[in-house]
Amino acid sequence: MTYRQMLINILLIIAFQCCNENVNSNEELLPSITITSPANNSFFSFGEKINFSASVVNGNNNLRQVTWFSDQDDQIGNSTSFNLSSLSLGEHKITVIAEFENDLTISSSVKIYVEERNKNAIVNIIPPEYDSLWYYNSESVSFHVSVTDTVGNPLTNFACKWISSLDGLISENKYFSVSILTAGTHHLYLTVIFNDSTISKDTLRNVVIENDPYAGTDLLNDKNIINKFDPNAPTVNEAWKEWTRLNSHTIRSLVSSNYQDLYFFDDYVSNARIVQMGEVSHGADNQNKARVRLIKYFHEQLGFDVVAFESGFYEAYFSDQIITTLSDIDAMRNSIASRWYTSDLLELMRYIKSTHLTGNPLHVAGFDVKPSTVGIASRPGFFRDLINIIDQEFAEEFFAIDTKVVDYYRYRPTAVNYVQANYYYLCQKYDQLIQLIENNYTTLSDHYDAELLSVALEAAKSAREAINNINGNTYYERDHQMAKTIIYLANELYANEKIIIWAHNNHVLEEPEKIDNVYGTQMYSKMMGKWLKEEFGDELYTIGTFSYRGSVYAGEGIYAGGIIQIEITRPNSLEAILYNSRKKYCYIDLSNQIENEGNGWMFYKTSQIYLHSDGIYTIFYKAKEQYDGILFIDTENPPNFIW
Repeated sequence: MTYRQMLINILLIIAFQCCNENVNSNEELLPSITITSPANNSFFSFGEKINFSASVVNGNNNLRQVTWFSDQDDQIGNSTSFNLSSLSLGEHKITVIAEFENDLTISSSVKIYVEERNKNAIVNIIPPEYDSLWYYNSESVSFHVSVTDTVGNPLTNFACKWISSLDGLISENKYFSVSILTAGTHHLYLTVIFNDSTISKDTLRNVVIENDPYAGTDLLNDKNIINKFDPNAPTVNEAWKEWTRLNSHTIRSLVSSNYQDLYFFDDYVSNARIVQMGEVSHGADNQNKARVRLIKYFHEQLGFDVVAFESGFYEAYFSDQIITTLSDIDAMRNSIASRWYTSDLLELMRYIKSTHLTGNPLHVAGFDVKPSTVGIASRPGFFRDLINIIDQEFAEEFFAIDTKVVDYYRYRPTAVNYVQANYYYLCQKYDQLIQLIENNYTTLSDHYDAELLSVALEAAKSAREAINNINGNTYYERDHQMAKTIIYLANELYANEKIIIWAHNNHVLEEPEKIDNVYGTQMYSKMMGKWLKEEFGDELYTIGTFSYRGSVYAGEGIYAGGIIQIEITRPNSLEAILYNSRKKYCYIDLSNQIENEGNGWMFYKTSQIYLHSDGIYTIFYKAKEQYDGILFIDTENPPNFIW
């Protein structure tokens, strides 16, 4: 039976049914068939897989067969459901015919259209970033075109024309670089031309191109300085977030020798005599890098000629005297504590050595009571030679005593046991050393110049306090002596120089007694920074350094040799506020701020995590009471150690 004959039979059946007036409510329903897919007036691309399906109601008749026809392609199928991707181009009338065993035949029809794949092609301009249409013309990124048919199959055989509202025809390739666009706001018009001359188009408006002010430098521009978005960041007061974003100074590199992003520091520290630079932990790589860069800038541009570390006073002084004769590594190992034996500090020592060959040397100093470097090994002999001028017997006695104490860092358990077992005896002997120097200053000055003799006395005082420290006495005593040593550096040894201090955040605090822990009780006693604030007043400028995420290295205590993760979870915490600057590195001055809604966080007790080798704490304080400025490094990681 042909397609035409089947249609004639169907028409006769319909006419017969319409003329039958004897049908009553007791007769059974006649069979029916309905096309459920494709929908009437559907459009498809050539070669696209099309699903054909029909719903059949049998009534009391058994279905014999189902046949599908296209008025263009004749028979195309013979089941109630199938897929087909070979329909020819053009308009198709699709008919499904159901034949039953009693020779009853019924049908259903829809109209569909099969077109050239590219006639309904979907063309999209793909920008380099989906969340921004702002670019520097220095960026090595490109716009691309994506072309698919109506079901998403990619099309590749086409040509392009890109037109900019500012630059005219800019490319006839399937992509073009941002760098070819002039600065301004562009509307981009893309025309895709296929082999059969059909075309498709797309438009992208308000593409902003800016000239990169940092092109050709190693400084990060405003796009590259944006920190990584954290979808789980703690909530922060909206006014605080906005103020921090708008009022933080952008630091564009941790290592560059191009200092144009640091000029803002001139307004804050150029009149300071002493600048304290804190750190969130002793094992923080990026904070080390940032401070090394700041030290170079402060030395070269702002007249700071001494950098004093939380390291042994005696070792640093004598290392500085011979630093040009030492290798870079030996200069580092003889000057500072092993917690800073890193590639960044090695670079700083290389820089310090180079300045000693100029008329503007940068001196390295120490202010800690703890013996901290290999350079301490010469101290027992130094004191013996000095004492020997006055009292030969005591000279030999003290040489033996100090040798055991100096072994503190090489044989720590033995040294601790020795000091604790002989604590009062050792205090007496180190006090005797101090009195000997003070009481015989005139005689000793015949053998030592004034500077070296003053260094000897300060070294004796520092060594005396080290006995307390080894014995387990409080931070208060250690910090007090460290402050005294810095006052000595500033008022005597380097009386005409400006000094940079490198220490942990907790040592530089200016109002430590006002800090609470999570239980609301006082966290600290008087610390080094408070003593220095009382001594130098407005001549002291204190910088706290913080990070939002990452990890740091712990060299001592319960985390010895391990990694501490920085995890900020408290709403309105100091670190979360700084994260909302949305910058990888930035600086916020606190010293000149008058309280308002946006900067209220620095006048309010916010939380901060305190990372140290003996634990992780949460503390609460008003940032403006403790620091004059905050250096923020979004992400931290352990240093590259050189041991």
